[in-house]
Amino acid sequence: MRRVALYLRCSTREQTTDNQRRELEAVASHHDWEIVRVFEDAGISGAKGRSGRPGLDALLKSVTRREVDLVAAWSVDRLGRSLTDLLELLRELHAKSVDLFLHQQ
Repeated sequence: MRRVALYLRCSTREQTTDNQRRELEAVASHHDWEIVRVFEDAGISGAKGRSGRPGLDALLKSVTRREVDLVAAWSVDRLGRSLTDLLELLRELHAKSVDLFLHQQ
């Protein structure tokens, strides 16, 4: 069974991550993935880097500790807005042999 971490993010406090969580939990159930952690940055812009997003920072620390095999996110824009930041995230995942699932590809 694959160990998956969900990453949820919304940009404003008026929004919620409920829909993202619900959809990603359904995908995990369908694929028999075990959700081991859920990381969330609510009300935080995707333009902020890792240091400004505690959920993303905790996720990447979990990846470094090899606690997950797969990171699942709603879409690529939930991970970040900067191409440089996205490439760094992908490099970190690849270095630890962690896969990435994007629900809205």
